[in-house]
Amino acid sequence: MGLSRSQKQEIYTPTKKSWSHFAVLLLIMSIKAHQATASDSMYPGQSLAWNQTLISRSGIFEMGFLKPGKSRFFLLGIWYKIISEFTVVWEANHVFSNPTLQLSEGGDLLVTEKGGEDFFLHSGLVYSNYTIGRGVLLDNGNFILKSKFYNTVLLQTFEPEFTTGTWLPGAKVPAVNTITNESDDSFHYRIPFLAKGQFSAELEVEKDGMGYLILYYTILPDGHLYKYGRYLSTKELTNQYVNVSYVSNNYERYFIYSVVPPYKFTRFVLNVIGELNLYV
Repeated sequence: MGLSRSQKQEIYTPTKKSWSHFAVLLLIMSIKAHQATASDSMYPGQSLAWNQTLISRSGIFEMGFLKPGKSRFFLLGIWYKIISEFTVVWEANHVFSNPTLQLSEGGDLLVTEKGGEDFFLHSGLVYSNYTIGRGVLLDNGNFILKSKFYNTVLLQTFEPEFTTGTWLPGAKVPAVNTITNESDDSFHYRIPFLAKGQFSAELEVEKDGMGYLILYYTILPDGHLYKYGRYLSTKELTNQYVNVSYVSNNYERYFIYSVVPPYKFTRFVLNVIGELNLYV
């Protein structure tokens, strides 16, 4: 289905003093039908070589090793399989020269390479009471590691510790955990859900009890965080393409969004110059 190239609609323009802005970019790409032929799962004892991939059940996403640009190194990543323009939605923060992704019998999920150190994504010792069932790439772009008997998710790339610059539908953006050092009120420990370069986006709960997505710029070398742009609520983030919700209960607080039909593939992206964009 051939469609027109991208068009841009700006829904928030900051003052001249702002570092950046929140905008919606509509990237309409040609989409081709695809019949998934590879497995969406890997089981204990199996491995995935640098030239092999997992493909989600409906053929929407693919997971494997990729080479950014003309680099001779590999990154473990997840990208759209169904969109003709190569679009990465998740990358592990580590480079490899000759990698293999392995799921061991003991429940370790790691990348090994000859002559290099092993890179662990999950250690079986952390959940020693659970028997690993399989790792599976879902149709929403989330790779999860499931226990065999309790159907418990032990790992997922939608978690903040695997943060990237992309927010996909169905992923929760949790309220940031802030720990203040008593001897230094300026010190904060944060695990943002969205991060790219020196920019990050975090969900914070204000005194009114509502959650707001706040954009930060990290000033090096002291790591001071500078807020820029508007405090983004569900109202600012919701539009004709996506519906963003704020969930708050006794257990967790987070932002989550769904796609408004007839649109199917959307993603929020925080880029290297601090813009938060929505691609449709």
